[in-house]
Amino acid sequence: MAVDDALTLDPELDVDFHRACALTTDPGALPLETLSERYRARGDHHHAHQAALAAVQTDPLRESAHRTLVGLHLADGNPAQAVHQYQSYRTLLRVELGLEPSAHIHDLMRPLLRSARQPTRSAATRSTRGRG
Repeated sequence: MAVDDALTLDPELDVDFHRACALTTDPGALPLETLSERYRARGDHHHAHQAALAAVQTDPLRESAHRTLVGLHLADGNPAQAVHQYQSYRTLLRVELGLEPSAHIHDLMRPLLRSARQPTRSAATRSTRGRG
């Protein structure tokens, strides 16, 4: 799938996308991340997600593409999607390169990962009620 097939760009952002492509040695991911941020700044989260997903598909090991997508999920109030994206990237990085994600993406996820390890109040209440 070609990048141009993945997105329908308005004329202003289409020009920006092609300028960004001309200025980078990585003609896929970085311009798509920039494009995603521009869409997000304009309040167009649908196209921002499309551009971020295209960036991840273009270069699955590029952390900044995953950070862009995680940030969009968080901004949209979808923490489960953010955690899922982070965990998918973390697994891919471990399998492909034997590495862990950088502190940048981990810091972005830290509040969610910390709260995921802590039991909810209702779960804690249920466990203490069962004790006699």
